[in-house]
Amino acid sequence: MLNILENSFLISDTLDYSQQKLTEIDASALLVVNVDEIKTFDLNSNFLSTIPNEIDRFQSLVTLQLSNNQLVQLPEGLVCLKNLRHLHVNNNSLNDLSLPKEFQELKQLEIINLGGNHFKQFPYQLLRLTNLKEIYLGSNQIAHLPDQFHNLTK
Repeated sequence: MLNILENSFLISDTLDYSQQKLTEIDASALLVVNVDEIKTFDLNSNFLSTIPNEIDRFQSLVTLQLSNNQLVQLPEGLVCLKNLRHLHVNNNSLNDLSLPKEFQELKQLEIINLGGNHFKQFPYQLLRLTNLKEIYLGSNQIAHLPDQFHNLTK
């Protein structure tokens, strides 16, 4: 279990817990740690199946790295990260029902990597993200792109 207060890996504005063999995050630790200056939170290559909703406290977060875990769902609190520009959740166990209902609220999102998951349909919420510049969906089971996909201008 990750207790951020006991094992802080804060380097500059990056909180790095990649490759720590974590199986869960202690949500109470996210409530007490000072997250105001953290721009990057790296939880790549662990064994996480969930991320607590308290992730919503990371209001300054620009990059969230959750790749190579065992995530089946993204937390609703994710949509509160109004400064988030890069979201990497490739190589997990996400599917067509895994994105939060209000995912389109991530209006600043520029890059999203959903590759290597279990999507069968294009996530339509992505069509409402007007700042998206890069979408990675490879190694999923998506057969076709929606007609509106070509309306994405960036």
